[in-house]
Amino acid sequence: MASNELGLFLADFVAPTNMATDIAAESLVQAVKVNSPTSLIIEISCSTYPDPSLLTSFEQLIAREYSLEHVIISHSVNVEAGEFKNAYAKYCEKLTPWLFFHLQQNEIIPANMDSESLIYDSEKNIYILYLAKTAQTKQIRESIQEFLREHAAALCDVEIKVASGVGKDRSKSAASKSRAKQKPETGKLIWGNEWSHRSKDTPAENISVEIKTAVVSGDVSFFEIFMNRNGSARVSFALSDETSSVRVMLFCDEKTAKRLQESLKGARARVRGTTQFNHFRNECELKASGIRLLPPRERRRDEALQKRVELHIHSMMSEDDALIDAGDIVRQAAHFGHEAVAITDHGVVQGFPAAFEASEEMARAGKAIKLILGMEGYVVDDGQLLCYGLPEEIDDQLDLLESGIVSISVQTEMDRLLVFVSDENQSKTYEIVQSDPERIKNLREIAAFIDGRTLLLDRIESIRILRKEGFAVEDGAPRVKFFMPYILLPEIRKFSKKHFSDSEFSFTEKVRTLEELKANLRAFCDLWHSLPEARLSYLNQMAGEVNFQQRRQQKYRHNHIVLLARNSLALYNLYRLVSLSLTEQFYFKPRIPLSRLDFFRDELIVGSACVSGEIFQGLLQLFRSNGQSYEKTKEALSGSNLPTKCRRYDYLEIMPRSNNHFLTRSDNPMYPPVSVKGLEDLNRLILDLGELVSLPVCATGDAHYLEAEDDVFRQIIVSKKFGVDEDAQDSGLYFRTTNEMLEEFSYLGEEKAFELVVENPAKIAALVEDGLRPFPDGSFPPQIDSAPEMLRQKTYERAQALYGRQGELPDAIDKRVKRELDAIIGNGFSVMYYISAAVVEQSNNDGYIVGSRGSVGSSFVATLLGITEVNPLEPHYLCPSCNYFAMIDDNSYGSGFDLPQKDCPDCGSKLHRDGHNIPFETFLGFDGDKQPDIDLNFSGFYQSRAHDFIEKMFGEDYTFRAGTISAYAEKNSLGLVSSYFEKLDTNRPLVEKQRLAEKIVGVKQTTGQHPGGMVVVPNDYEIYDFTPVQYPANKRKEGVITTHFDFNSMHDTLLKLDILGHDDPSMLKLLSDWTGVDVTTIPIPDPKVMSLFEGVEVLGIESEDEAEVGTIGIPEMGTFIVRDMIREAKPKSYDNIIQLSGLSHGTGVWAGNAQDLIRDGTCTIDNVIGCRDGIMTTLLSYDLPKEDAFAIMERVRKGRGMTPEQEKLMLSCDVPKWYIESCRKIQYMFPRAHAVAYTISAL
Repeated sequence: MASNELGLFLADFVAPTNMATDIAAESLVQAVKVNSPTSLIIEISCSTYPDPSLLTSFEQLIAREYSLEHVIISHSVNVEAGEFKNAYAKYCEKLTPWLFFHLQQNEIIPANMDSESLIYDSEKNIYILYLAKTAQTKQIRESIQEFLREHAAALCDVEIKVASGVGKDRSKSAASKSRAKQKPETGKLIWGNEWSHRSKDTPAENISVEIKTAVVSGDVSFFEIFMNRNGSARVSFALSDETSSVRVMLFCDEKTAKRLQESLKGARARVRGTTQFNHFRNECELKASGIRLLPPRERRRDEALQKRVELHIHSMMSEDDALIDAGDIVRQAAHFGHEAVAITDHGVVQGFPAAFEASEEMARAGKAIKLILGMEGYVVDDGQLLCYGLPEEIDDQLDLLESGIVSISVQTEMDRLLVFVSDENQSKTYEIVQSDPERIKNLREIAAFIDGRTLLLDRIESIRILRKEGFAVEDGAPRVKFFMPYILLPEIRKFSKKHFSDSEFSFTEKVRTLEELKANLRAFCDLWHSLPEARLSYLNQMAGEVNFQQRRQQKYRHNHIVLLARNSLALYNLYRLVSLSLTEQFYFKPRIPLSRLDFFRDELIVGSACVSGEIFQGLLQLFRSNGQSYEKTKEALSGSNLPTKCRRYDYLEIMPRSNNHFLTRSDNPMYPPVSVKGLEDLNRLILDLGELVSLPVCATGDAHYLEAEDDVFRQIIVSKKFGVDEDAQDSGLYFRTTNEMLEEFSYLGEEKAFELVVENPAKIAALVEDGLRPFPDGSFPPQIDSAPEMLRQKTYERAQALYGRQGELPDAIDKRVKRELDAIIGNGFSVMYYISAAVVEQSNNDGYIVGSRGSVGSSFVATLLGITEVNPLEPHYLCPSCNYFAMIDDNSYGSGFDLPQKDCPDCGSKLHRDGHNIPFETFLGFDGDKQPDIDLNFSGFYQSRAHDFIEKMFGEDYTFRAGTISAYAEKNSLGLVSSYFEKLDTNRPLVEKQRLAEKIVGVKQTTGQHPGGMVVVPNDYEIYDFTPVQYPANKRKEGVITTHFDFNSMHDTLLKLDILGHDDPSMLKLLSDWTGVDVTTIPIPDPKVMSLFEGVEVLGIESEDEAEVGTIGIPEMGTFIVRDMIREAKPKSYDNIIQLSGLSHGTGVWAGNAQDLIRDGTCTIDNVIGCRDGIMTTLLSYDLPKEDAFAIMERVRKGRGMTPEQEKLMLSCDVPKWYIESCRKIQYMFPRAHAVAYTISAL
């Protein structure tokens, strides 16, 4: 036996075994290589292919014997050239487990270096290369070896030549050196005790009290800190791997807890601990003894040189169906390096705002991506029509000739348009030159001539040209719209030939002159008089229309269709279609009649959609009727109705086989199951159909979630409607990379797959205009020309009435009014103030007082106009008789209500005390350009009347309720997950259910309406210029129409008035009526009422508890939490009550913050941070620049803390350290104006 035979070599390494004998047969050792102190590679050559399972087992045996981390037996096989291909192909299948074993261990890349092949791993994609015996084989091998040298370190630095006499002692010496230099485990110890890096992980699903000690690796979530009374912290978080989740517990000090929270936020960790059972949660937990921070999970990358574009993907706005945040779709596509991505939710477009915001975010980050705005709609065939765009609820007695009809034709000549229009009384010709700045004016004249009347079109292109021209305006400018009902002349001609003799009516189809146009109009009028019933709806009935009620009774089936917006005209059409489907055409689903799609078809790009599209459904039916034979079905394509149906599409879609895998399972004999090959054949047939009708075919993913492993979340949400399918397979509806899609369609051939996956979708995306926005940029308040001047006039009139003396205003008053009015009028907010003042005045005149909420009380102009009862000036005295005015600006009082009572020094009248020291910046921003948000609390008895008042002011076509979106929250998503596992009869730990539920939070369930929000559209726009409309929760009976978008997304675009209903104004109205006391005369603060914050004696109640307070009957002050706050804070003044209101409504303000400061005696209720405005005024008192004080307030109130530079500035101005630390803890702060309004109403 030769000295390098494997048998002798192994005998020196390990004890003899049958396994060693089997693997050693006719094998020679070529080299032993040490890549690192704990890695060993044994290169062997074999005469036959060795058993891969023996390779793996023997590698593990050597590793255990010598405490090595990595042992790889790299092998080459010497076989005859003729035997290579078949033998190697079979061996690759057997070798896969060996390869995966090493890949999963994250070892040095294993190489199988025989004379014909190489197996390697690159960026988690495994390639098996078959290299033929050609002249280039050596060159290919060298390039691959170069890759391994550079990226995988597969070739080693030290080579040990194997010779006769290589013994165990020498090998053990090498092994002992390996043990002396153990490679540290991946990950860094961040808490607790070290443990052996060789400890194996326990899957989370196997954690039980029987295991005692376990190590679990996974993703961290639900991190919580609970402070104990002794000052220690109890930390709890979930650790989730691919099997389940386990809750981890540990105890530490507060500083360590916060450090762990920062380190583990969204991180991966490896935790060692002891198991314990939590009887309260009824689950097994892991009490941590050590935590290691693992590297973050690597995101999938799209490594293709030419990347695909996804034209069909769903966000969580697809009701109970998809899981991806619309913004995350855009971010993932940008991460992949895709040039564009389309949002196509089911029947809605509510994902547009978030997706657009994400696209702008990506552009700022240098990863610009084109956002394609689209929708997957539900279309239904409503038959043949002659008159398009006709409302189904039209008055059947309407005589078309009485209302008027206009004949129109548009001819294109070079760079100009000739528009012929004619009615029964007059005819006109308009010339529109493309470069003429007056062309929009001409279009407006044409629209005014038509005046909404029904059109008689010589051809469909005429109206499409006009529509496109009417939208060719600057962004945000009002468009000229031509969306009146129209009758197509060619279809009327066919109708007249069918129902009347040819000689009766003469129509000219290709109109070239005004005379021909007028002749067509006369011919149509003659036909109209000949009808048995002179109604447009009768025309449609005779043509074969199936109306909504008929479709509903006959349960007409709907099909899916994809609509992509090419430009602003297409987007407007899309919004009209969405609105139509969600209002008058809603029946279980938002349905779009095909005739309406034809009416609003301009500039929309139409795709054939998924398995539920009419093309796939028709093809599937044809396929089954031909015995599922590809050849027979292909022959039958041209004679079917599918080519005709394809006319309404711009491209056809094919999808991965997994999307339609459910077709392989069917118990219905009428719909026999389709094989996997049949699914491939169906996709081939779509290609054949596309070629037959000259339409491009695009491979789309129809993704409903981002990652493949997210399928379980979708199974949970769809179980709500469709139940649990225990046999369901992974639907594969994840967002695929280019290579993943190319691999999926590889059965079509490499060239064809590239065309479908990359080239054709890119061509469709290129049709879409760059930078298309879901709604115009900027602010669009309604226009009342006189509003600015009337606002200025009323403000100064009221200011003079209250504060003026001898026609002059005090300097402080004059400066504040001027500054506010300049900001309000200059930034276009005068209409909002004007409307609010008008509706409040109307309510007051009708005997119902109105309370304000939010920050509007920061505006002194709002106070003067009666919009708010809060006076934001610094504390001051004011004489109601002679207007004597004295401001107290030395910070000795926080509120004018606390000023001592005084008489007027000029006339002796009792002085009025007012002013709550609220800066105007907290309402309209530092520059006065922040969109105002005026929230008003009306009596619940009066709210509907206030809404009617606004509607009458602007018109019902311009006022809408603000829409909302109701999504899964934490509780109902957890309930859904629990219900899912109950149906599966499977138990899961609570922490795992919570993890699953967290992924479902945010998925849309239904829609609703804001409790009082009203949206007003300018009268030279339509609501469809900004958003579609709908019925809330699809309930038509209530008659309320809302915006389709959640109004928060359009907060800075359209005017929204919050006309809210509240109990306080109602109660005050009733009390005033019953007692005869005018509520405006009640003193604030009343000494007896204030005494309730110290005890109950004034109520005539004896209490054994000296700490008892009597505020249980005061609104906002009667809850258990607030009464406890009162006992600890001990408020003495009205300003203290304002502080309490702010503390009770904020987050991170009282518990662990102000409460501790008061307990420790660091400060009192007077100087803790209670309201957001107090930060600015306090910092100004320390002489911080106004801009910096405002910026710090804005960051702190939003829970963002301060920047290091801001903290340094505060310290340099001697701001106390406790104040800075208090600012750090705040998560949300209540506005002082809101607190004042609440307390005024309460007291």
